[in-house]
Amino acid sequence: MNFIGRFFWLILTITAISVAMLFAISNTQQVTLQLWPFTGQLAIPAWVLVIGAMATGALFGGGIVWLSLIAARTHNWAL
Repeated sequence: MNFIGRFFWLILTITAISVAMLFAISNTQQVTLQLWPFTGQLAIPAWVLVIGAMATGALFGGGIVWLSLIAARTHNWAL
């Protein structure tokens, strides 16, 4: 059963990487970013913006889950 689970995650990972690569290849248009109080502009490809936003969200989400696990472990240890 452990082999089937690992195989499933391997297939899922390869599929996600393939979709991200296809997205990056087909979205090469430049996007101009501006932040209101500043006058500068930043021109980057669209795929960098989207994949960067997804990675940032994954890191923040993982950090929140990690902090909640620490709180749960602390509570369990106190019991």
